[in-house]
Amino acid sequence: MKRALGILLILSLWACGGSSSDGNKDVASPADTTPDTAEADTTESDVPATADGTVADGTDPEPDDVTDPSDTPGPMDAAPPTPDTATDATSPPSDDVELPIDNCWMPDDGGATMDCAAICANTLQCDPDDECELMCPLTSKYISETVGTALTACMTQPCTAFEDTDFFQTCAQQITSEASIPGVLEGMALCQAGQDLLAQCPTMDPNLPQVYKMTCGLMVPLFSAQAQEKIAACYTDPCSAVDCLKEANCILGGMLSDYEQNPGPGPGPPPDMCWVPAKPAGGYNLDCDAYCSKMTGCSPMPAGECAMQCSMTAPYFNADAGPLVDACLADISCTEETAFSLLPQCIQQVATLPSSALPVPDGNLEAADALLAIMDKCTAEQSPPFLFESLYSLSMVTTAETMAHLQSSCGTASCEQMMECLFQDNCLFATIWAGYAFFTPPSDIPK
Repeated sequence: MKRALGILLILSLWACGGSSSDGNKDVASPADTTPDTAEADTTESDVPATADGTVADGTDPEPDDVTDPSDTPGPMDAAPPTPDTATDATSPPSDDVELPIDNCWMPDDGGATMDCAAICANTLQCDPDDECELMCPLTSKYISETVGTALTACMTQPCTAFEDTDFFQTCAQQITSEASIPGVLEGMALCQAGQDLLAQCPTMDPNLPQVYKMTCGLMVPLFSAQAQEKIAACYTDPCSAVDCLKEANCILGGMLSDYEQNPGPGPGPPPDMCWVPAKPAGGYNLDCDAYCSKMTGCSPMPAGECAMQCSMTAPYFNADAGPLVDACLADISCTEETAFSLLPQCIQQVATLPSSALPVPDGNLEAADALLAIMDKCTAEQSPPFLFESLYSLSMVTTAETMAHLQSSCGTASCEQMMECLFQDNCLFATIWAGYAFFTPPSDIPK
């Protein structure tokens, strides 16, 4: 389960702009489409300005000095839009930031909810290459005031408080996982509803609904009620929703546009993003409410984080295996030390049941055999431990769609590519494989 969250977070939460030292920019970024000169334009100035817009020598800047990016030393110095332009849904946010969407909406108050001056002063001291001055003002306009206050407090901590330099990602993840701020859970539900809607369009890229949920989950739970309402208003026609979403939010629109322009190699999702089936029409076959009740009862895992993780794993389970895994989870005892191994342990247990108790979807075992046949030709070093057991367990508990997709994606992989392909194509595989690394494989798995 930890792997699923890690794959999600690798997409870089800093408004999908991230630090320039971060090479993962597979999902859209307003910063990615900004000319290379933009950052230099917003930082070069002979006369520094203070946060209230006055020049250091005490004189007021000329109007052109405020709106011209070449004379704007920092993001907090740019003049806010006037009321009649702030409410114009067809106006870009400012001349400072060039966006991939021509007519994306900005909040009508035009105000910032984060103290970008303090945040960027701290962030750039810790990481001089971060794009804070470009991304913070834009991101700040969309998020709620409560989230903005929490992000400011988190991102102005000393550098030593962070494990890496991606401060926004760390702080945003903390806020989302705790789900204690109003609007966070609603934003997560909004992302799921969007995925469900987009999946109904027969002409859409089959990966786009899940990509939307992932990219949506990076930012929308942090957005204000007004920003979330603009997104929800697009949930009408599944085939026209993407175009509507591009105009409803500059950040989300940039993410979607970038994915459409760079969908990644082959039919699969972009690198570092695992494929997840669409949510079944009748709901998940794994009971996420029961699972998260168990997890939060025996570990410090926040409810919001558990819900997000389970939504990345539950769609893989078939209708026969899901209830059996639920029953195992209900009966198994746990401690804080063993909590995160419960799901792998129960998957192993269910996978050893006889076919009379657990029917296997047609084609699942054959798909596993085909993948293992590739690895049989590889050296011992190229075939990691527990590969047979983990693929066998996967074929027993997942849907036919899951195994067919895995075989289609990885059926021609080389020995060196196979493990990376399995991880990228299936979030649940990581959970099962990690489980076999901690527990003795069942002795009755046939070989």
